[in-house]
Amino acid sequence: MKDRQSNFTMYFPIAARLLLTGLMGMLMLASTPVLFGQTYSETVLYSFGAASGASDGEGPTGKLLRDNKGNLYGATYFGGVSFNGTVFVVNSAGKQHVMYSFMGTPDGQNPSSALIPDAAGNLYGTTYAGGAYGYGTVFRVNHSTRQATLVYSFSGGADGSYPEAGLIRDSAGNFYGTTVTGGTYGAGTIFKIDSLGTETVLHSFNGLDGGNPEGTLLRDANGNLYGTASSGIGGHGVVFKLAPSGTLIVLYQFTGTPDGSEPFGSLTADGAGNLYGTTAWGGTYDLGTVFKLALSTRQLTVLHSFSGAADGQTPLAGLLLDSSGNLFGTAMEGGLFGWGTVFKLDSAGHFSVLHNFAGSPDGAYPSYGSDLVSDAAGVLYGTTVGGGIYGDGTVYKLMPN
Repeated sequence: MKDRQSNFTMYFPIAARLLLTGLMGMLMLASTPVLFGQTYSETVLYSFGAASGASDGEGPTGKLLRDNKGNLYGATYFGGVSFNGTVFVVNSAGKQHVMYSFMGTPDGQNPSSALIPDAAGNLYGTTYAGGAYGYGTVFRVNHSTRQATLVYSFSGGADGSYPEAGLIRDSAGNFYGTTVTGGTYGAGTIFKIDSLGTETVLHSFNGLDGGNPEGTLLRDANGNLYGTASSGIGGHGVVFKLAPSGTLIVLYQFTGTPDGSEPFGSLTADGAGNLYGTTAWGGTYDLGTVFKLALSTRQLTVLHSFSGAADGQTPLAGLLLDSSGNLFGTAMEGGLFGWGTVFKLDSAGHFSVLHNFAGSPDGAYPSYGSDLVSDAAGVLYGTTVGGGIYGDGTVYKLMPN
């Protein structure tokens, strides 16, 4: 993120880095040859900016939510009636509709996270800013009335500030998430919000256990929460586990080279006890990595180090793991045209580029939180924060040839 930083930071905030300390893990390196060639075909389902004044939204961020009818739900960081962001839906034919436009106060502004549904189809998410105190909110958009309800407004103090990640939910209806800053020590929090809207801080990062968590949490069957914090010793970040008892363990502390630095994205788990993720920087070329962390040994393996050439650079999103063990993800920059890539890392360790973004009309900068989703046929869906016909971002799909 050296040369194009100003082009995409306007769309989402990256927290100030703190020098933190934590536990170290073991490191192994794996060689990953890059395979060239287009094996997927891209179709732009929707280009933002078509409506006057970008009232249709601008800068889609966060993982899309796909329903059983093929509708895709997401959020834009800017745009809408008041330019504070939107919640939108795009159907399988590419028709877009704004479900809700944020006003800033008291509902929130700048939604940057994935949406999650309840049984009635209502959508829940977070806004990075706005709300009663200006430090972000948790909201619900009613699927029928398409009106928003404020679930919680962060005060910026001990309860946390600036929730950038999405939410997860347990069977009792409790939500779990993170804030980038705030908490007792100012380095961010892990929180729970119950069905009545009452918040409990489960952990405040203190500068010795990581800080500034920005990815959506992962929860196992025992109630353990796993995630990444973008800060750590030397500013490189950590992977952590929070037990139901409230005890936080640093599973791995990144060192920058060669293992990676600043994991912003969410984690993905397989059935064998491994976690997969990305770092935005670090690695062999200091342009980001794909990694695997074995929970049993806390041993980290670098599956790929981005070079900034045809493979891309600066992966900010999490990974999609399919039933065959293939990993799919996005790099925000680099590739043949410099506007980012979609990549695949198969179970044998072969890395291939599935698509090189060209800016217009296909999109540019698959950005923070833009994890891919897929359907039963293996079609991939995602967003770019920029590019497209009007320059305000896209919703796209990639079909296997």
